[in-house]
Amino acid sequence: MNESARFPEFAVSAYSLEPAAAHFIAVVEHLPTRLEERHLQHAVDLFLLGILRRD
Repeated sequence: MNESARFPEFAVSAYSLEPAAAHFIAVVEHLPTRLEERHLQHAVDLFLLGILRRD
């Protein structure tokens, strides 16, 4: 699934790896502790999916 279609603000920042990484860190660091592990794994999977498809 193309996440940039669901989240247009990410599509704009995904053209450069640095803004995409900063966006990823900002999202992850504000997670509640009880959801952290599940959401962190999902966020990492989405981030890697976006990076791996660029190559």
